[in-house]
Amino acid sequence: MPGTFLEHDGSGLRLPAGSRNLEIHYTALSFVNPEEIRFRYKLNGFDSDWVDVGNRRVAYYPFLPPGDYEFRVMAFNAYGFESTEDATVTIHLTPAIHQTWWFRGLGAVLLVAVGLAIAGIRIRTLRNHERRLAELVAAQTAELEEVFELTRKVNAGLVLEDVLDELYESFQSIIPYNRIDFGVLSEDRTVMRTLWARSDGKAKGIPMGYALRIEQTSLLEVMRSGQPRILNDLHQYLEQHPGSDTARNIVAEGMQSNLTVPLNVMDKPVGFLFFSSRKPCAYEQAHTKVFEQIAATLSQIVVKSRLYGELLETRGQLEEANRELQVLARLDGLTGIPNRRSFDLQFDQEVRRANRTAAPLSVLMIDIDHFKDFNDLYGHQSGDSCLQAVAVILQAGLRRAGDFIARYGGEEFVAILPETNETEMERIAEQLRCSVEQARFPHPETGAELRVTISIGGSTTLPNSDRSGSNLVAAADRALYGAKDAGRNRCLSSRVNGVS
Repeated sequence: MPGTFLEHDGSGLRLPAGSRNLEIHYTALSFVNPEEIRFRYKLNGFDSDWVDVGNRRVAYYPFLPPGDYEFRVMAFNAYGFESTEDATVTIHLTPAIHQTWWFRGLGAVLLVAVGLAIAGIRIRTLRNHERRLAELVAAQTAELEEVFELTRKVNAGLVLEDVLDELYESFQSIIPYNRIDFGVLSEDRTVMRTLWARSDGKAKGIPMGYALRIEQTSLLEVMRSGQPRILNDLHQYLEQHPGSDTARNIVAEGMQSNLTVPLNVMDKPVGFLFFSSRKPCAYEQAHTKVFEQIAATLSQIVVKSRLYGELLETRGQLEEANRELQVLARLDGLTGIPNRRSFDLQFDQEVRRANRTAAPLSVLMIDIDHFKDFNDLYGHQSGDSCLQAVAVILQAGLRRAGDFIARYGGEEFVAILPETNETEMERIAEQLRCSVEQARFPHPETGAELRVTISIGGSTTLPNSDRSGSNLVAAADRALYGAKDAGRNRCLSSRVNGVS
């Protein structure tokens, strides 16, 4: 122990624990020149060889480790004679508790135990990390699969409502929401109109078709930034924005969190997707990635829907124009009744039907008498008015289903009378002739009453006669010329094989 003097009594020295510095004093008896005595010593267990120290009579051993030692010292006089025996003392340096073998063994055991515990914790941490990583990969894989499926259905041509319904059904196990709203922007991006909404209850918070001016809301900043916005406390947001009717409506439905995702196409906003949850703080920044993927997919279908709508509108306009052209192509531009082309198509159908059913078919060829003279006398404008008036009278006189009147060319008209025998054909022809004869046409300029007459030639096919359409028209045409030759303003009928 520091500062403690121990005297050797021949039984050895036993130093207590904690002793660190050992100082050993020694001497030798000599009656002749004692100052010239020389010494050497060795501490067995510590020194590997003898240490010559001259006439110094002290040995220093600082920081001596615990253990058993033997200190030996020898003396030499000036003439080189050494002592016959060296002086010896045994020294036992008691170790401290932390220097004992059992303490070190226990420490080693504890160290191994701590190492094993740390290794176990590390292994559990790695396993938990691996499990979380696997869950994250599985979740991201599921998200990608759902996004891919949504994209596939978009590309398959589903309408927007079907895709939104698929979105609502597919992603509930991946991301939290109890309600989804969808709105599109107007072309000038000043108004958003809700087109679709769905919730786990009745989506009554925001009505369909609800229009909202963007500059009056915080959506303007979302639209400008193009980044999703998370509101994890709708009650607080409503306190800060008391004029927000949309927030008030969904809060009334029980929603507490909201994520707004802008829909952009080529950096241009086209609409918004709103996810709402009844849980507070339901959304994290990590959710925005999958929402942005969903928004990108929906943006495509919004554009497709708009283009498809425009295409349908254009297609509808083209179809309507084509129908109008078809109608115009089959109508006479002056009189408004079917033209020669329409007659040819209709007559071909009626001939085939008459041949199929063996029913009679009659044709009337009608010509305005002295129309050239009328035109020259009263002018072309009066001639046009005359043609229009005669067309109206003829069309009004053919009221049966299937009867057909057309302008054949110039001042000639032609009528088709399905399932009409010769007697009935003659009656109808005479009725038409009388109606025109009794009519009066005012002169366009003077107002004077004008009148015209018509000549009619008719022909009828019979069950056993030649049922060729061209022969039927030719027979009616021959009858018309016969009526003209007979003095005009009369009707004449003809069978296909002869005049009656």
